Amino acid sequence: MSAAPTPDSLDATSAFHTRALAPAVTIAVLSLAAALVYGLCGDALLGPRSAGADAYSRSLVGHHALVAFLNQTGLLTTVRRSPHLGELGPGTVLLVAEPHLDGPAAQDDADNALVDALDVGADVIWVLPKWSSSEDPANPGYVDSLTLRPVADALDSLNYVLTLTSEVVAEGVLQPDAPPTGPWTTPWGAFDIALPMPQLLAPDLPDLTPVVSCPDGVLVARHPSGAWVIADPDLINNAGLQRADNALVTHHLLLDGARASLVVVDEVVHGYARPDSLWVELATFPLAVVTLHALCLILLFVWAGLARFGEPEPLPPRVAPGKAALIEVGAGLLTSGADLRETLTRYLAIANAAAAHALGLSPDLAPAARDARLAEIARHRGLRDDPAALALAIDALPRRGLAAALALARRIHHLRGALAAPSTSHTPTAPHPPEPPWTSPASPTSPNA
Repeated sequence: MSAAPTPDSLDATSAFHTRALAPAVTIAVLSLAAALVYGLCGDALLGPRSAGADAYSRSLVGHHALVAFLNQTGLLTTVRRSPHLGELGPGTVLLVAEPHLDGPAAQDDADNALVDALDVGADVIWVLPKWSSSEDPANPGYVDSLTLRPVADALDSLNYVLTLTSEVVAEGVLQPDAPPTGPWTTPWGAFDIALPMPQLLAPDLPDLTPVVSCPDGVLVARHPSGAWVIADPDLINNAGLQRADNALVTHHLLLDGARASLVVVDEVVHGYARPDSLWVELATFPLAVVTLHALCLILLFVWAGLARFGEPEPLPPRVAPGKAALIEVGAGLLTSGADLRETLTRYLAIANAAAAHALGLSPDLAPAARDARLAEIARHRGLRDDPAALALAIDALPRRGLAAALALARRIHHLRGALAAPSTSHTPTAPHPPEPPWTSPASPTSPNA
């Protein structure tokens, strides 16, 4: 006996079970979508973790607060990580804050950012370096210690602007021992600027026009090339932006001074450049995770479409062949049936029909007449049981009397075998037996009577 096919059965042409394929594809698609979102938007949502002087840093010297402040005041501000300057032009500002200049590659990045932005007509706000920080190993993203950088570092950075029109300068950056005491002069009115450890420019530097200054030096100056120089990063960093009127001065500088409609914070100069080629990007973290997931998903679909290899395993039959299974089913019915009397009644009827057929009784006999003839034959053969006695025993059987039911089933089986077996007496087993054994006492006994 073979099992009927079901929708979940294995297809001989498929390498996957249908129940296993759907969850595997679902998990792979969701994983690919999550990796894609993280790869494309992860930096925008979370950003790299940093404690330096960049737009991703929330430390004292970082510029994350500046980006958030400008966006909240309505001045669109974005972070640049591509070497291309497609979004820059007249009316836009490129903010280069404390660029790294500690190697030829970093110097080229800073120089390219300055020159390329000026070439397309954008203004550049160039912020000189001041602080050297170290990240707290116990609290990533936080500063463990701050130290003032040498004046020579600020001069090297300043010369990137000054050498656009003049020779390299040797002096011009001042670091007074105390905060400025005199009033600040700005084109936009009187403001209170707080610089606890100021770093200022000398007022007589060539080609630099003071914009924000005090008697001790110049904080913001304008270069004729279109570049603006901020001498002290404490004016715009996370720690300084909240002091006094520093945020107002920064806002006026961008809107009223540079007349910016868009501010682009350059992070290429801090080592956050992204590759130009799409293929290189797909092989670089985090988009490399997307590429790996896409390849796994393609392999999964290819594997699912391949033909299954090897001989298909035959499905087991629902019912095992042989009498043992039938006996087991019958025993199960006897033990778990709702009413054992009904089961035994049917079994008795089947046994009586089989015995009548073996004795050659007419199949047209009614069940009652048939059972009566079987009872007569049983008495003639000296059998202890007969169909009528067994029927009465079945009626008297308890509904759940398993032991009594088994004993009664054996008696039915024994009666059937005894009736179906050939008789050992000389009495024929024809459909109409000879008269003497079954005639009444009043009948004549002599053949000549």
